[in-house]
Amino acid sequence: WIQERNVNIIEWPAQSPDSNPIENLWQIIGQKVSAMKPKTKAELTAKIRETWARISKEQCVKLVNSMPERCRLVIKNKGWPIKY
Repeated sequence: WIQERNVNIIEWPAQSPDSNPIENLWQIIGQKVSAMKPKTKAELTAKIRETWARISKEQCVKLVNSMPERCRLVIKNKGWPIKY
């Protein structure tokens, strides 16, 4: 079907963190929660939820809008991880 319709595809690792903005968001959350130094599992869960609730729409849009540049860098780097 793809060949019949001349669809261009990019060979890409299915689980590449460079191609998934949520990975950057998890890193941001992890850093913020870690800085709070939760002591119990319940406290950790609460801090993760608090931090998640504070993520702005603008921050998500910024991560999604970074995808064209990420793709360009990964292609330039021949599929190897990029520093982003």
